[in-house]
Amino acid sequence: MNANEPRDALQTLDKARSKFQPSFVNEYFTAMAYARMKDSTNALKHLVAAEVVARATDTNRLTHTFYFQLGAAYERAHKLMDDKVEYRRLVDAKLTALGASPTAPAVTPAASSAAASAAAGASR
Repeated sequence: MNANEPRDALQTLDKARSKFQPSFVNEYFTAMAYARMKDSTNALKHLVAAEVVARATDTNRLTHTFYFQLGAAYERAHKLMDDKVEYRRLVDAKLTALGASPTAPAVTPAASSAAASAAAGASR
């Protein structure tokens, strides 16, 4: 693909797909080849397949960079992301990349004010 020959890359990836089990790498690079060819629908299809494979085999592949590519593919394919599912995955991946727990409870201004008041009352 670095030779800017996405069609040749797709032929190689198709041969690999026929010989090996589904893999994140194959699906991801197939998506990138289609993206270079401006075929957003197939790029999106293969990114979603890459996500499915990664969720089953290697969730470390699901980085904020991957989800950026997935979001861009949705946008290019003119499909809106389900804000309750896809956007949450993007946020979770970014939080994980930053070292924060995506499942930790959110700290709201009201909760932090109450905690500060409780701490001040306990020190008296």
